[in-house]
Formats: sequence, structure tokens, C-alpha cells
Amino acid sequence: MLDPHFEFPHGTIPGTTATGCGSITGGAWVPTGAWPAAYDGTYLFADFNCGAIARLASLPAASAVDFATGLGANTLVELIFGPSPIGTSLYYTTYAAGGQVRRIDFAAAPPPAATFTTLPPCRVHDTRGSDGPALAANGTRTFAIAGICGVPSGAVAVAANVTITGATAAGSVRIGPAGTTPSLDTISFRAGQTRADNAILGLFGAPTGSVTVVSNIPTGTVHLIVDVNGYWQ
Repeated sequence: MLDPHFEFPHGTIPGTTATGCGSITGGAWVPTGAWPAAYDGTYLFADFNCGAIARLASLPAASAVDFATGLGANTLVELIFGPSPIGTSLYYTTYAAGGQVRRIDFAAAPPPAATFTTLPPCRVHDTRGSDGPALAANGTRTFAIAGICGVPSGAVAVAANVTITGATAAGSVRIGPAGTTPSLDTISFRAGQTRADNAILGLFGAPTGSVTVVSNIPTGTVHLIVDVNGYWQ
């Protein structure tokens, strides 16, 4: 038998100010590099009963610290990190107001985009053509987006449709700001399957205006197509 990494009785989560807690209903690791370094490798978990999110700085742990409180008793359901106009944010689902998806941005992250500008749908990259070759197994590539299809150099994110086709093996593609190691799947697929999904792609990595694409497939190749329809600046 292995002891749990962290446990607490019904009531107050040790080290936090939340009371009336007693049901863990969601958890998420902070992706490395997504927020300031002090958050790398830390774990966030939600308590359904007291409407709070606590943070564990290390594991195993004897106590936690407050991350967010007052989110609504008997409402918090799920936590997950995902792309946002400022890069990577924490999303949570809640039963509040009949059911909502809410987002938490880290205050020290780059500022949110002030305005969203719509663009006519336009293809910025297609590895079946001049952007080839196809993405290789377990490969990493950087694609510039600013300066193409009307996306200005000052854009911090784009609204995009990401399509995967011609995969020779099942896997996923992850996309994040250039220079980062994206830890969340942007789109998953099976061998021979064509899949498309909407995504918000952050552009404030290094170099700015670009994205890093990681292909998580064991063997073979997969083609990537990215169309944009707007940007934040």
C-alpha cells in the first residue's frame, strides 16, 4: 500500500482559509513554463463543497496554500489548463449560474489582448505544400504566423482552425507559443483520420509571432494545416 500524496479531513484544508471543504472534484498540474517558475510542477485541486482551489507546492505534502476561494459552494467540477489569448490559462467548469466554463489568468502573465479583429478565413500553413515536409514522429517545429494573412506583428494570439490529416499512426499535436514545450493536446487523431478543431494560439513566445508545434506520434508522419480567422492585439 502507498500512502496518499495529500489528505485532509472534512472541514478546513490544512494551510488554507477555506472552510466546509470535503470533496475533491478536479485537479491539474501547472504546465512547466506556463506561469512564473514558482508554479512549475505544482498541483492545483478543487473542492466541490467549499468552492475553493488549493495549491500543493510539492508532493507529498502536509499542507496546501490558498489559490482561489469564494468560487461557489457545491459548484466546482473540473480543472484543466489550456490555451488562451495570453498564452496558457486555467479553465474550470462550475454548476454556478446553470453551468459555466470559467478562466483564470495569472496576473503576472503578458496582458490580455485589448481587442479582437476578425479576418477572412485564410490558410497560414499547410505541410502538404510549400510548408512541407510533414511533421515527423516526436518532432518539434516552429511556424511563423505574424505577417501572414493579415496577422500583424503585434498580435498576441490568433483564432485558428487546426486540421490534421494523413497521419500514419495514432497520436496528437500540441501547439503553444514559440520557444515553449506545449503540454496540452491541441488535437488528437487516429491513423488515416482527418480531424479539425478550433484553437486559440498564443504568439508571444520567442520568437514572437510564431508557434511551436510538437507531434506526438510513435512513428511515421502527419500533415498540419492552420487557418486563421482573427487575432488579438
